[in-house]
Amino acid sequence: MRRAAGATLILGSVLLLVVYGCSKADDAWPETGKKRVLASFPPLYCFAKQVAGDDADVRCLLTSTGPHDYQPTMRDVFVVRKAHLFLTNGLELDDFVTKLAEDTKNRTTKLVKLGNALPSGKLLPMDHEGHDHDGHHHHHGEHDPHVWLHPEIAAEMVRHIANLLGEIDPANKDKYQERAKEQDAEFAKLLAYGQAAFKGKKNRKIITMHESLRYFAQAFGLEVMGSVQLRPGIEGDARSITTLVQKCKEKGVGAICIEPQYPKNSAEVVQAQLKKQGLDVQLVEVDPLETAPAATGNSNPDPRHYLERMYRNIDNLAKALP
Repeated sequence: MRRAAGATLILGSVLLLVVYGCSKADDAWPETGKKRVLASFPPLYCFAKQVAGDDADVRCLLTSTGPHDYQPTMRDVFVVRKAHLFLTNGLELDDFVTKLAEDTKNRTTKLVKLGNALPSGKLLPMDHEGHDHDGHHHHHGEHDPHVWLHPEIAAEMVRHIANLLGEIDPANKDKYQERAKEQDAEFAKLLAYGQAAFKGKKNRKIITMHESLRYFAQAFGLEVMGSVQLRPGIEGDARSITTLVQKCKEKGVGAICIEPQYPKNSAEVVQAQLKKQGLDVQLVEVDPLETAPAATGNSNPDPRHYLERMYRNIDNLAKALP
């Protein structure tokens, strides 16, 4: 129903675009003489902005609303229509967002699905175990789309962004490449920091809020045993919660990860049930970065948000695990 409503809204927006004309698009993205780069959601914005610096105008389509819950607005249509480069994650995470580019029929916007450009060997298959709800299986795609949570993959995405910026703005190609190298070094530091933080942990088994942290776990030597939500924003039913509690008890899970984007009710139920069975497991906030607050005085997130939040995620979880 959500996707159907969104498609209807996009169609209505396109019709309004014809009525109101190009002036609205100009108002949405004033001319600066720089290439206009649009990122679908915060991690990609942080990557693109760090590479672009002040040489391109980079914007983030979504901030406080994540790709799982997005509904397009009229202004979004205008912003997409004027972008030279539209960066999306792909892998079916934000493909609905990309319909904006397709439906506005803008031939000057280069649409790139960064996740789809990654080597298949770096992609994890989607784990659908335990995700049948009321007899209906929810399709999430062939591969886990949360690729940005692995620092090495994030570095590869940044290198691809630098190449794309160089293609649309050859005059600044060398600067984009240099900044990408700087980000590559930052991601290497992040990876080393996380691996050191979890190195001495006796228990590295975690439960996630939804299926979002498997690349994060792969990067830092953790093991995901299951997830609380059947799908993003959909709480587990009694049967799935019971199954998860039993699995946690059998495997000796060390922490239950919660996300700031969703209520923690079901996670608290799992925690309480485990406590009754003699297993004291902490709830710990680990943000998958699908949303981000806008920076002060700006409609976009802070470009440093990705790195800062990833370090905080590592610290939070390392402190909680025994």
